[in-house]
Amino acid sequence: MRAETILDAPGRAVIFWNLDAPVGHSAANQTEDVLFVSWCMYKAARLPALADDLKPIFKNVGLTHLCTGRMDDPLVVAIYAVQRVLARGDLVDGRVSPAKGARYTHHRAQHKYLIFEFNAYLRYMHPDKYPRIDLMPEFPWKLKEFATAPFIG
Repeated sequence: MRAETILDAPGRAVIFWNLDAPVGHSAANQTEDVLFVSWCMYKAARLPALADDLKPIFKNVGLTHLCTGRMDDPLVVAIYAVQRVLARGDLVDGRVSPAKGARYTHHRAQHKYLIFEFNAYLRYMHPDKYPRIDLMPEFPWKLKEFATAPFIG
């Protein structure tokens, strides 16, 4: 998990949180990446705008750093569910992949990478704090080192 800079449609730099490796079905499931994705789901489950059928699925994931990568893992189930709800077409693979070589259009656009959607949830919930996720309520402090490095020398 790390902060990266990507260009938006007008060519301005936007900071977003990316993964080091894929999370989910048959993925690398690195501890920090899994914790970040599960935290995003934990936060999004409280969003009034989130599809009602996703809320219980996201809540079932809990806040965890573990993912088996199997189809019955709650995190994998939730990733498949959000991909189906967002109509990702052929991108329903049960994984949250790192964004590579993409252009960010805007915060509520339909994105190729699910990680952009999770960033948009955090930005929507805490516009006064994003990208400083370490300042957001219920931040998982096991991610502190990664979350503060870009901002605190």
